[in-house]
Order: sequence, then C-alpha cells, then structure tokens
Amino acid sequence: MGSAPTLTCSLCACAKALMKLNEAEVLRNSLEKKANVIARFEEATFFSLKGEVCWRMGHVKLAKKMLREALSLLGRQFPRTSMGAFVKS
Repeated sequence: MGSAPTLTCSLCACAKALMKLNEAEVLRNSLEKKANVIARFEEATFFSLKGEVCWRMGHVKLAKKMLREALSLLGRQFPRTSMGAFVKS
C-alpha cells in the first residue's frame, strides 16, 4: 500500500512534464523556419525526451512515434523487431 502515493506522484510529475513539453513544442513550431536556430541534435533530444515521458505515462504509440522522429533526425532507424533491438544494442 505504501507505493500508491509514489505512483500517483510519478504520474503527476509525468503529466506536468508532458504539459511543459507540449508548451515547448508550440513555441518551437511558432518560430519562423529561416530564423529557427534549433540544431538537429537538440530537436532530436526534444523528441526523445517527449517519447520517454509518453512511455512512462503509458502512451506507447505516441512514444514510438516520438522516438522514431528523434532517430530519423539522427539518421538512425527504429528496430522493427525485438531481435533487431537486441542486435543493435
């Protein structure tokens, strides 16, 4: 029974993190394309972080989408099978 408050706090923290990441995404998308100074690595880091937060909240499909985007920005592919993930690690 002692782990319930921790789980609730963890979900609350993830919800807050996701809210802040969504705000950051709105700001990032509002920048003009020619004035955009966000490097590819920084953008990949943003998508990776958002994917991790989504994963912890149980949004697996959205997490995969974010992680695929991060990897594509870095010129990498998401493993299609668990065997592929094992081989790449």
